[in-house]
Amino acid sequence: MPMQRRWQTLLLTVLAISLLAGGRAGAQPKVDGNGEAELVTLANEYVEILVNASQENTGRFAIYTTGGDPERPEDDEKPLIYGTRHPGPWTSYTTVQIDGVSWVFGGPTQRRAGRSANYGVPVRLPEREGEAIVAAWQLGPLEVTQVLSFTRSLTTGLMDTVRIAYRVQNTDTRAHQVGLRIMLDTMLGANDGAPFRVGERAVTTDTVLVGSAIPEFWQAFDDLSQPQVMAQGTLRYPGETPPDRIYMTNWGSLADGVWSFDFQAGRDFTRKGEFELDSALAIFWDPEPLAAGEGREYVTYYGLGGIDIAPGQLSLGLTSARTIEGSQTEDRILTVVAYVQNTGVGEALNVTAEILPPHPFQVEGGAGQARRSLGTLPPGGTGQVRWELRIPKGTVGTFTYRVQVHATNAESNEGRREVEVLAPAQVSMRVEAPDRLGEAPDGGYDPPRFPVRVTLTNTGGSAAEWIVARLSPAVQDQLRLEQGNAEERLLPRLAPGESVTLTWYLRPTGKFERGNFYYNIRAQAANTGEPLTGSRAIQVEPLQARVTLESRPISSQANPVGDQRVEVVLQGVNLRNVWGVAGEISYDPEQLRLEHVLVGRVDAVVGAPRSELFREWQVDHSQPGRVRFAGHLGEAEPLTLAKGNLATFWFWPVGSDAAQVRLERLELVAGPGRAPVDVTAQAGASRDPQVQLNGQLQVWLADRKTVEP
Repeated sequence: MPMQRRWQTLLLTVLAISLLAGGRAGAQPKVDGNGEAELVTLANEYVEILVNASQENTGRFAIYTTGGDPERPEDDEKPLIYGTRHPGPWTSYTTVQIDGVSWVFGGPTQRRAGRSANYGVPVRLPEREGEAIVAAWQLGPLEVTQVLSFTRSLTTGLMDTVRIAYRVQNTDTRAHQVGLRIMLDTMLGANDGAPFRVGERAVTTDTVLVGSAIPEFWQAFDDLSQPQVMAQGTLRYPGETPPDRIYMTNWGSLADGVWSFDFQAGRDFTRKGEFELDSALAIFWDPEPLAAGEGREYVTYYGLGGIDIAPGQLSLGLTSARTIEGSQTEDRILTVVAYVQNTGVGEALNVTAEILPPHPFQVEGGAGQARRSLGTLPPGGTGQVRWELRIPKGTVGTFTYRVQVHATNAESNEGRREVEVLAPAQVSMRVEAPDRLGEAPDGGYDPPRFPVRVTLTNTGGSAAEWIVARLSPAVQDQLRLEQGNAEERLLPRLAPGESVTLTWYLRPTGKFERGNFYYNIRAQAANTGEPLTGSRAIQVEPLQARVTLESRPISSQANPVGDQRVEVVLQGVNLRNVWGVAGEISYDPEQLRLEHVLVGRVDAVVGAPRSELFREWQVDHSQPGRVRFAGHLGEAEPLTLAKGNLATFWFWPVGSDAAQVRLERLELVAGPGRAPVDVTAQAGASRDPQVQLNGQLQVWLADRKTVEP
């Protein structure tokens, strides 16, 4: 067989194997598609978040640099998490495991990544909410919300990092075992297989980190002397629950296995079933019980990393937190990582790195741990060293540590990096709210709703991170939050000296007539220890239930008598538990002729806003000069607190004298077979023991003198 034919046959065989493996080189390649995805985006001067809002792969996201590191133009417009605008992000996804069953967050997929999982029902499609992109799905018994926002990098101090957060809420009536896995398809510019740099290791093969072995952060870059992109994932953050396990492996394995997956320690990052390096990361929080009605949050961080580079034959890169919050009560630990790359043409022999901490910092493990050996570095080879520096309690200020590198056959080098130890964050809380609610002239509370303003101020020296503020009624049946007011508010950051005022609106439910109605306030930052708590009360005065008779002309026509109809309205205010009405009026048929009766309309002033016309009602006016009426709400529930027209009567004046309409009897009930509602009649009314009300009111006629009752 000719050589050319052999190569063609071999290439076809390789392609067939790749297609059978279901890889990205097959029908669903990891390359730009032709279709345009719907995207929700959020960007600043450093990075951009892209969230897929198409019908498939909904909610999946990618991260790109925009300006990246301000001092390094070569990292502009580069991917950090794979995901193109066409057809939109799809390779990274998040799995929620519920009682051993795996659900993928977001919309379903026809692609390799997560195709075999269960999918839920959208509650909230991806959308911008302030400085975040939010989406929510109902996954079986859980409502899961994804919130993507910007935060400051631990090592750069810039807003070049994405906070990846999932809030899970058990909406069921029983507990469930719940865990979460975040899979990130990491990419550094054009490099899809860069090593993960963890502590003193450059990880290039399947590796798992568990428990205390999980570092504060990991970084990735391709070349220390001329890096394209420097990425960083932060795994331990103040106030957040760290993951239980971290897996570093190839994307193909994680794409195929939505929870458990093919993991082979020591295998390189070649994409499963294919021939290209393709690194990815899986961050696990193992399943734990989540009680009925309980919520939980899982958070990780990914963005740019800050490395100070001192070029030389032994290039030196230093990284650590740019700022660290100090403490007055306990020592703090600062993690320092040094990367050393041999940029010479020959081997660098007996390479050592030594950290020189500033006073009063101390090297953990004693002074003997300050100098570390890296052995021999080949040309282009990179080694790395990790130290922990103890910062004594009470330390505040800006400090510079130094690291020196030496080799027996290469020039020495030295790098420096500053770290600022800040005074701790300290948040104070001030609450402003009215002390009492009275009665409005037309019934109901005055005011009908009241504001509670909570002002949070950071009086410390460090930023208060991720403050959760919550306002909740102490007794649910006394007060309720106004519709549209979330009980819980989240503030990503409160800088030193900064204040913010949060406002909630509460209103009485109407189920309790009077008393001190309490509500609770709680605010806690992720890095300030004990929460701020408070309980406030508002004094609610009793509302007097009452009924009145009023008369008014239907039209503005006066002159002569007989040209003007009169409307007589039986009104009620502050009526509790109203379901039905029954009553009787009397009038002088020589002076008034009854035209029409409407058994009324009662409006709810507390509770769900609604207006109810009595659905079933009867009117009996067979006896001249008397009208008996009754009506009720039918199948509807009684109104908790209401006002409105119980009955309306239209009369034509037919006589020449003033006419009198008298309320002979009125009975309000809260439901079929229930006792009458206690009310007070107005305008010369009296009440007998059977709660039957009597009252009278004059009906005014145009140009006629009224008769006193």
